[in-house]
Amino acid sequence: MHARTRLIRIQRSMYHRLRQYARAFLGNLSPGLKKYYLEYLRDFQDFKSISSKKELLEAVQRAELVLCGDYHTLAQAQRTVLRLLRECAPLAAQSGRKIILALEMLHATDNAKTKEFQAGNIQEEEFLKVISFHKRWGFRWENYRELFDFARENQLPVVGINLARKTGRPTLKQRDAFASKVLADLSLSDPNAWIFVLVGDLHLATAHLPAELERQFTKQAAQRKWVVIHQNNERFYWKLVDKGLEQLVDVVLMKTDAYCVMSTPPWVKLQSHVKWNEILAEEADAEELPDTVDHADEIKEWCEIIARFVGIEVKGGMDFQIQGPLDFGFLEHLQRSGRYNPGQIRFLARALGEFGNYFIPGENILFLSSLGVNHAAELAAIYLHAKMSGAQHWFEDPVRDFYPMVWVEALGFLGSKVINHKRKCNGPRDLESLAHHTRPKDKGQREAVAAARLALAHLKEEQRLRRSRDRKVFQLHIGGRAGGSDRALLYHKVAKFLGQLLGHALYSAVMENRLSRDELRDLFSNSFPSGEPSCRLYLDWAERLDQGGYRNVTKSERL
Repeated sequence: MHARTRLIRIQRSMYHRLRQYARAFLGNLSPGLKKYYLEYLRDFQDFKSISSKKELLEAVQRAELVLCGDYHTLAQAQRTVLRLLRECAPLAAQSGRKIILALEMLHATDNAKTKEFQAGNIQEEEFLKVISFHKRWGFRWENYRELFDFARENQLPVVGINLARKTGRPTLKQRDAFASKVLADLSLSDPNAWIFVLVGDLHLATAHLPAELERQFTKQAAQRKWVVIHQNNERFYWKLVDKGLEQLVDVVLMKTDAYCVMSTPPWVKLQSHVKWNEILAEEADAEELPDTVDHADEIKEWCEIIARFVGIEVKGGMDFQIQGPLDFGFLEHLQRSGRYNPGQIRFLARALGEFGNYFIPGENILFLSSLGVNHAAELAAIYLHAKMSGAQHWFEDPVRDFYPMVWVEALGFLGSKVINHKRKCNGPRDLESLAHHTRPKDKGQREAVAAARLALAHLKEEQRLRRSRDRKVFQLHIGGRAGGSDRALLYHKVAKFLGQLLGHALYSAVMENRLSRDELRDLFSNSFPSGEPSCRLYLDWAERLDQGGYRNVTKSERL
């Protein structure tokens, strides 16, 4: 069976199960909400044509208002707006346009406190408290924080468009009317304003917020151009599957000045919704969001799906344990066990803090610091490899552990692509862009730049060896003390860059039937011994995959 056919069958099954589960949380819709939802669905009968990031950006640049749909539980939905802002901020600076960020998550009455927060006059915890963020909005603040950070760094005003009432809850129509007046007033008071709006996707149906905006501007005898950007419509996704395009298409054109960004497959979107409702069900009486979430069932399911795709039979059950994100007490237990010396425990603590998501082999500990599907699926694949191969690798010595860890990262990334094929990695041009970053602001950015430069040097050396047909094993130059934790962490980041690029290439080759299921199964069963064997295996596979152009990817070309 073709790999794509096999994967789609697995994904459809996963999607239908999650959809049924999500619907169970919704219950019966009120007549008003049902009518509002049906109006929204009318816009999604079909799309007009395949589009692209380039065409979308051109439409955004022609508009005065950019209306972007939000799926509140999905971090990728907020990142889409962030990516658009990153593309448009330099253009605005060159042309003198003033970008304003308008958010549904803020009430208009929050504007004064938001301005104080953005100016650094109040801290994050106080800001969230005074705007009653967790009570009134309730979704993960972490998903929105980057938007505030970007706005602060680029001195962009942030305003609220949601309607606050002292008594009663406003209807969706009332909120649309209020938001449209706020946006119209902003635009008319500053004709040079370029307003980026993030609002729930249902609000962007033709009959909802856009219709109210039309009424507002008509009332004031004014004209403004806007573009509507929906996100991740499920019906459109399965239409792309039927056309064999789901792996390739990131944007579709619905009608003039209305697009849909396809950055996340529907089961990942639904998973975020289901997981969030589970949290709310468990923490119904809590004032703030829980610090920990049980990922065990989710990771077990990802393991089973990846194993099914690869053709692996998992024997002996799933014997992993999950830790994190705030409790590091298990490290004390590991130290008391006598299997780790104090230096190794300190290194593990640094690695957990640095990477956030980490697998400790031997102990079968999966340390998770986020709700994201990508990281959970990646650790599931890494655990699956350890279980199938008996590998005990964790990154401690750059000389000894570098190439085995490249392979572990590669299989982890490949596994995450099985769950979310929209996941992206840094390609050579992305690494070049990062490597040429001349003014990194903090230690983390400086280390990322250093790791990107080393990864690029490795890729260039691979090409040199290939051209010279020198079969000598490439030895990565390790500066400083090989056992130093700073060096180990730096080279682990290099291994992650190279491993993710290799994992992406392996996934692409599998999906094009250029890599057999048996070969993939062999990789998951390989313990990747230290030294020459893993290095030679890496170089051989890199050369084979480069013949198909599978590592020639550019993250920045896609949304």
